[in-house]
Amino acid sequence: MCDQFNGLKALILNENKSTFYVHCFAHQLQLALVAIAKNHSKIDVVFTVVSNICNVVGPSAKHRDVLRLC
Repeated sequence: MCDQFNGLKALILNENKSTFYVHCFAHQLQLALVAIAKNHSKIDVVFTVVSNICNVVGPSAKHRDVLRLC
């Protein structure tokens, strides 16, 4: 999606020099987490495990109920 609006961003910045571009908070958080995970292998493992748990538990209402009981 970033590529679609890159030209628009440039047009707006060229039109009005007082504007500036700010990433949304979710994107800033993602960039920070990716940078941290690249430098720390243990954190990378944590994110991998959490991602796998979300993929297993997320689609199943039964699995979510079991996880809530813990």
